[in-house]
Amino acid sequence: MKKKNILLFVIIFVLIVLLTILSIRYFKNIGKKNNFNVENVENSETKEEKKLQIYNGFDRVIAVTIDNEQPAWPHSGLQDAYMIYEMIIEGGETRMLALFKGANTQKIGPIRSARHYFVEYAMEHNAIFAHFGWSPLAEKMINSNNIDNINGIYDNYFWRIGSRLS
Repeated sequence: MKKKNILLFVIIFVLIVLLTILSIRYFKNIGKKNNFNVENVENSETKEEKKLQIYNGFDRVIAVTIDNEQPAWPHSGLQDAYMIYEMIIEGGETRMLALFKGANTQKIGPIRSARHYFVEYAMEHNAIFAHFGWSPLAEKMINSNNIDNINGIYDNYFWRIGSRLS
């Protein structure tokens, strides 16, 4: 009986030591992963320059709200998205949030307005969020979280194609 207790104690002790060592190594590596270029960015650019930086799709994820109603078909550019979320909106229709990175897509669309649930997914990817207009809750979330976004209502990056109904 004593040998069983001693063996059990030794096994538990070894497990605790192993877990402690693994935990220490894990928490040491977390700091290294999150701070990889902070000093270089802080020293080389002012806050003004950071705001004006243009991203080309190879640097950061770009999340685009896409219409999915039948008159909006066929879509443009979805073949280059690495991930697409499809969600039900008002009236039972669906819209998509297409995520692009490392793609040189010539045309994406049709682009629609931001909804708060799309903003949450864009935030998960630290994406630049492209949309045409927004719901009041989406506007509040974008502004309060300082999300980099391109709003087609205010920015002249989007255009309407006359041959498209939607």
